[in-house]
Amino acid sequence: MNASRSIKSWIIHLSIWLSYLVLLVWLYSESRGHEPYLAKSMFIFLVQVILFYLNFHVFLPRYFENKKYTQYSITIVVTILASILLFHVYDRILLDIEFRRAVEANDFSHIPREFRGGRGRHMPVGPWRAPWNLNIFWRPMLFNGFFIVISLFISTIYRNLIINQRREKEALQLISQVKEAESNLLKSQINPHFLFNTLNNIYSMAQLKSEQTADAVHRLSEMLRYVIYDCNQPLVKLGQEINYIKSYIELQLLKDEKTQHIRYTLEGVNEKLTIAPMLLIPFIENSFKHSHIEDTEKSWINIELTTEGNALHLKAHNSLPATPVSKDATGGVGLENVQKRLNILYPGRHQLIIERDPTEYKVELNVKLDEN
Repeated sequence: MNASRSIKSWIIHLSIWLSYLVLLVWLYSESRGHEPYLAKSMFIFLVQVILFYLNFHVFLPRYFENKKYTQYSITIVVTILASILLFHVYDRILLDIEFRRAVEANDFSHIPREFRGGRGRHMPVGPWRAPWNLNIFWRPMLFNGFFIVISLFISTIYRNLIINQRREKEALQLISQVKEAESNLLKSQINPHFLFNTLNNIYSMAQLKSEQTADAVHRLSEMLRYVIYDCNQPLVKLGQEINYIKSYIELQLLKDEKTQHIRYTLEGVNEKLTIAPMLLIPFIENSFKHSHIEDTEKSWINIELTTEGNALHLKAHNSLPATPVSKDATGGVGLENVQKRLNILYPGRHQLIIERDPTEYKVELNVKLDEN
């Protein structure tokens, strides 16, 4: 992936530079029409490319990004002056070539007037050379300096854009990693709570020498398989989560004969939808805990899970005992953690309503899921 992105980046760079080279060659060919000036476009191009990447890969990371602003400023000023001098020497060489050609043809019409001293088309044949007069060369020097500054400026802007994009990407990745780590931590806090309650139930059944103890152990092994293997994935199919809920409810029913007081509907859902594992079970477990269905004759639990498109709707209603029962010290862990996980994993995509009155506890969850 990184290699492909690097190749694509180099192709873009190459395309831009080649387009710029074509433009330079065209401008000089239109304005001058002589081979030495076409060669100058190639010279300008090469110098700009070298300065662009020298600033991008050396000056900026070594000085500017390490907050060595004085060293960076000195380096840039020296680079600009040295480049202007280099362009000036190259212009002298080209001009000398033009003078030699003009002398051979005895035609100085294409030589700039400032170099001809006001003379006309023809000048006496002789060993002419372009004068070393800075008053004549200051305009080309400013022009060349403009090319140099533009190249360094674009290089600086481009690197700052790249650095900012990289930092934004790293920040997003860090936020994602933090959220994933926090979600995994919360999930790991939920799982031991389930196992603690379930093992207590199986222990009670074993104490009573119930014939259903073996079935309970089997169901627990299925639940553990889901927790240990499937829950390592960030998302699971909704069908897997529902099967876990069914196993949990059936395991609860094994220790109690009051099945008529527990109604649950988990059929007819789109099982291809994906969901964060262990997200729904805390609400189911909460219903059993709050209702104290094994202790109270009139207790009841109604659980309904449906889907509509990619929207999941869960209703978990249960009765509350008329006489308050002592609260489990770890009772709030599951529900509190699942609320945090919803905020992390489904921000702006869920609605959780929890209502409690003297006789009933209601939980309704609506969450938009994705289809695998």
